[in-house]
Amino acid sequence: ANWRSSSAPNGNPGASDHIAFAGAPLADADFDGLPALLEYALGSPDNIPSPETYPFVEILNLDAGEGLQSYLAVNVPQQLGADDAELTPEISTNLTTWQNGTDHLVFMGETIGLDGVAILRWRAAQSSSAHPQQFFRVRATLNAD
Repeated sequence: ANWRSSSAPNGNPGASDHIAFAGAPLADADFDGLPALLEYALGSPDNIPSPETYPFVEILNLDAGEGLQSYLAVNVPQQLGADDAELTPEISTNLTTWQNGTDHLVFMGETIGLDGVAILRWRAAQSSSAHPQQFFRVRATLNAD
């Protein structure tokens, strides 16, 4: 639980690669609608709109024990070293009630990039046929240590 992938290729034994958050969490210097804390956690600069670093959704066709079904999935970039920010995906079927946790989302793993950013992937626990209308959002919180 206390380990994560390093942001440096081959790691950095004996050193920290922590990147501290500085600034106002709700500021939006580039006026792209994403607050500074979320952009920090995603690995996106807050002074230049960077849609290529935003979370993105996709439809996965897979057999999760009930035959081939379609599932909504979200891919969330996470800046390695942004240890003081926590990203939490949430899912909704009505844009009013948002839920997270293993009853609603299935963590499918992470892919580590050479750019110091990991892509975390979750899918809906319920298939699209069970809930044809599903929405994702990502919440960023600052951990106070």
